[in-house]
Amino acid sequence: MKRKKLFILVPILTILICVVFTLPALAAQVHLAWDPSSGEVDGYRIYYGTSHGNYTNNIDVGNVTDYVVTGLEEGVTYYFVARAYNQYGESGNSNEVVWPETSTDTTPPAISGFSPAQNAVGVPVNSNIVVHVTDSGNGVDQSSITMTVNGQQVNPGITGTASDYTVSYDPPSDFGYNSVVTVTINASDLAGNAMTPVSYSFTTEADTTPPAPPTGVNITIEK
Repeated sequence: MKRKKLFILVPILTILICVVFTLPALAAQVHLAWDPSSGEVDGYRIYYGTSHGNYTNNIDVGNVTDYVVTGLEEGVTYYFVARAYNQYGESGNSNEVVWPETSTDTTPPAISGFSPAQNAVGVPVNSNIVVHVTDSGNGVDQSSITMTVNGQQVNPGITGTASDYTVSYDPPSDFGYNSVVTVTINASDLAGNAMTPVSYSFTTEADTTPPAPPTGVNITIEK
């Protein structure tokens, strides 16, 4: 009998900054606390860095639900997430928190990097669709991202970080020739700010394929 693997659920961690206090010599430390993860947990890791979604440092804190991160530099903004893990893998990120705490994020995500470009013409019928969903505040809520193509919701691939997700869709079949393709993107950020759905269109190339040769040609000889 095969042993079933046990995986950690992703939407499980809520991290809070509980205490912030400074040490001499321009060093600072931050007390983080989070809710226990569901599932079998062997421990937690704290990831942090100095920009949204770019966590250049990590600490394995063991199987506890609070930890004091030390050695932080005064005057620098830090971004923290927590992840749970067991022998089969690691969970996704918790919500991101910022120290020093900043003003409330009220700006929804934005869309950029359209490919094909908005209002493009002559687009190859076998093109993929790629857009970027960005947020300079708390970050984009990945689970909120939706894409529709010609009114039908599709399942794009999503890569990147909460500050800049790349949303890519590879259609299962080519678009029609000389067709207008309309794409709609919607998303919210981790602070709950919902964007107004963004729609844009492009037009595919004309069919320049020569016709097939005639078939069934007969020669009639008249006397």
